[in-house]
Amino acid sequence: MSLGFAPSTALPRRILTAGAIFCALLASLPLIALAVLGVSQGTGDWTRLLTSLLPTYLSDTLLLLAIVGSLAAIIGVSLGWILATYDFPGRSILQWLVLLPLALPGYVVAFIYVELLSYAGPLQTGLRAAMDWKRPDDYMFPEIRSVTGAGVVLAFILYPYVYLAARSAFLRQSQSQVHAARMLGKSSLGAFLSVALPIAMPGIAVGILFVLLETLNDIGAAQFFGVQTVTYGVYTLWLGEGNLGAATQLALLLCVMAMGFVMLERRAYKSGQRYRTTARVPPHVPSQIYGWRAAAAATAAIVPIAIGFAIPLAKLAADAWRRPERFMDSGLWLALSHSVELAVIVSFATILLGLILVYAKRGTPSKIQRSFIWFGTFGYAVPGTVLGIGLLLPFGISGSLAGLAIALLVRFLTLSFRTLDSGAKRVTPNLDAAARTLGRTAFGSFLSVHLPLLRPALFAAAIMVFVDTMKELPATLLMRPFDFDTLATRLFEYASLAQLEDASAPALIIVLTGLLPVYLLSRQIIAPGRQD
Repeated sequence: MSLGFAPSTALPRRILTAGAIFCALLASLPLIALAVLGVSQGTGDWTRLLTSLLPTYLSDTLLLLAIVGSLAAIIGVSLGWILATYDFPGRSILQWLVLLPLALPGYVVAFIYVELLSYAGPLQTGLRAAMDWKRPDDYMFPEIRSVTGAGVVLAFILYPYVYLAARSAFLRQSQSQVHAARMLGKSSLGAFLSVALPIAMPGIAVGILFVLLETLNDIGAAQFFGVQTVTYGVYTLWLGEGNLGAATQLALLLCVMAMGFVMLERRAYKSGQRYRTTARVPPHVPSQIYGWRAAAAATAAIVPIAIGFAIPLAKLAADAWRRPERFMDSGLWLALSHSVELAVIVSFATILLGLILVYAKRGTPSKIQRSFIWFGTFGYAVPGTVLGIGLLLPFGISGSLAGLAIALLVRFLTLSFRTLDSGAKRVTPNLDAAARTLGRTAFGSFLSVHLPLLRPALFAAAIMVFVDTMKELPATLLMRPFDFDTLATRLFEYASLAQLEDASAPALIIVLTGLLPVYLLSRQIIAPGRQD
């Protein structure tokens, strides 16, 4: 049965199919061009990569992914289980406050913690003064500029992806399964490990894979922590050394890694759909806890919020207080106007193409159409550096707003598509049939029935793409036009020069902008009667 809008004439179907083909070509052509360029560069750069650069890049990347993925999984799953299963004072606020780290770009938190925890930072300086330590050999302090330091900090920023997936998975489960395990002698922890966690794993795996993709896309945090990742290697080889061949071939490897994560994410998502029960699940009633258990649960939620959001925000606010004149800088407001201009363009384009993909998917699409839709929506997994090289070199659109917008469109189209696809499920076949019975054409029923029902999803998708575009760093660094600074690039340049107080103004604006989608997510979580 059709899921709603299904054009009855050949012309709308052809338009939707052509739109899906266009999106697929837009997303895949940079990767095809990258492959052609990488192969055409010869074997000289491959030899250098394999013998000297690749071992360091791969080891740092894999170790970073392991640390971020495992720690984010522990934090996110624990919070998802605690806030979905137990009720205690402050739970209604904490269940959306734990999302706040999503408002902070990773590179912002990275340079803050590098400054706070470095040898010359306030923490170690204070310890030396208090303990009368004179030399570095007098005490031991973990080295923040390391793979471990980067992994821990990024995990406290990205864990909300896992939390959202875990919480949703736990709320969809029937409580009777956990109760049955308890009746058979399992402890609370035993029932969680043996019953609740295995059932929720497909959904949790999707959240973890999103964390890994975000980690793979990172450039700023890697630079500030001194980590030689594959992504940062592409950036330094190209812009630092001017080595086109090595950068292109390393980008190919990065693309293969990203596509591997895409395959895993799609498999985990399908597995979660396969095992989702179709029976109506009774409302999830959290268990009330008191005393030390309630305090422990609240503390478990407060610590990630403090590390991932409160401490960095306090540091930014303190720096901005000391340098209020930075907010009067004309360059800052020019960068803000550039960021807004770019974000509006990308948001509008992703909404338009996202709608085309959503309605190409509805009805009864052929296998070829489904393939085009799949290719059109895998751009979110491709790091910005890969998209930058794939579009910058072969198509000659370097230094143009159009080229940068295309790269960001490819990257964020999936976000728009998934949000709109979820919203389009509200349009039932009965509503569409009623509109057609009243004489509406396919396009007329879309305007009068579908569009009003899609308005919340359209707004949410536009806001999320807008904010992600404001924060995007890798593709913007590589493809921005000459003398076209955004808030993200301006912040990155200040931080790279250790001008951290100057960086506070653009960082605060980005953070305040990022609070809006977090607010929208929080409304979905705490809305009455909703379970996910």
